[in-house]
Amino acid sequence: MMKKEHENFRKIVIRKSRFRISDLFYIGTFLFFVYLVVVEAIISFFLILLCFLMAFFVLRIIQRQRDVTEQIVVDENGITLHQYSRLIEWDSIKYAYLKQKVIGLGHSTRVVESFHVETKNKEYTVSMDDLSYNPRLLAQSINYYSGREIGHISNKLNDKAFSLVKNKELAEKMYVIFSSFYKKQMNVSLLVLFVFLSVSIFLQIIVDFPYVFAIGWTLNLLVLIVWSWYAEKVFRNHELLKHLDDKTYEKLSDEYGRIFNHKSSKGQNVAGAIFLFITVLIVFVVSYMIQ
Repeated sequence: MMKKEHENFRKIVIRKSRFRISDLFYIGTFLFFVYLVVVEAIISFFLILLCFLMAFFVLRIIQRQRDVTEQIVVDENGITLHQYSRLIEWDSIKYAYLKQKVIGLGHSTRVVESFHVETKNKEYTVSMDDLSYNPRLLAQSINYYSGREIGHISNKLNDKAFSLVKNKELAEKMYVIFSSFYKKQMNVSLLVLFVFLSVSIFLQIIVDFPYVFAIGWTLNLLVLIVWSWYAEKVFRNHELLKHLDDKTYEKLSDEYGRIFNHKSSKGQNVAGAIFLFITVLIVFVVSYMIQ
């Protein structure tokens, strides 16, 4: 039925994006620095270094315009990944989907996307940062050529949830519930971080006390930890989750948490705790030195 609906479906070929809005920034900045050096005769080591740095980015933009390599190809034979120089046939593919990850803090926060192809023995990952593609069309082509619903990350999670709850309708609702929860967690965390940092910086400027920012940063971390713990407790009592036993809930939480980058291993938790302690210590030391 799926193939009848898309009889004229063409293979999907993904290449590097030819031009991006951010390229204007690098080109404009490069030309401005060249103007300062050549026309205004402002010569300094730092300015020349910036010129070379911007020239590097401009060169990468030019190289990208000339690169017509087929990075990802989806057709009747399977999925071809240029990065791995191999064709992965449909019989060996379990899932193929796009996955998003939020990186950075504050104004530098951005969402990066990667393409994952899971087989019976291995998982292949390709960064989509420099590529030009249509997410909806990519998922449709994967479903069409594979003859299965495997082209979206929800397909994998729904199958996992179904194996645990043994109810297809409930399993599909799990994706909506968990994805909404983790997105809300991320948005609230970023908002709290922004508010505390802004208030702490403002108060540090107007109050003659060297540890205002340090105290604000520490309170910020404590609020985030308490909020995360409280939100998890409230979420556990969701009407569709409270009837699940703890073992099933933990398995679901771990599975969705890994996909949405919300769960960490014990080693990562320890490393994160050490990092937070060090940042608090550094902020207090710097405040003391400034005093």
